[in-house]
Amino acid sequence: ARVYGPQKGASPRQVELLEQGLANLAEVIQRDLGRQVADLPGAGAAGGLGAGLVA
Repeated sequence: ARVYGPQKGASPRQVELLEQGLANLAEVIQRDLGRQVADLPGAGAAGGLGAGLVA
C-alpha cells in the first residue's frame, strides 16, 4: 500500500488505513491458519495473490 497507494491516488491517511488493514489481515491468517504471510517474499505481488495462495 505504501508504494502503490499514492500512485493510485490514495491520500496519506488512506495509505495508513490500508497498511493497518493489511497488517490485521496478516495477523488473522497467522492466528487462524498458522501461516506467516506478512514478510513472505512475493506475497503482495498481483494484489496479494501470493499471500492468498499460501494461506
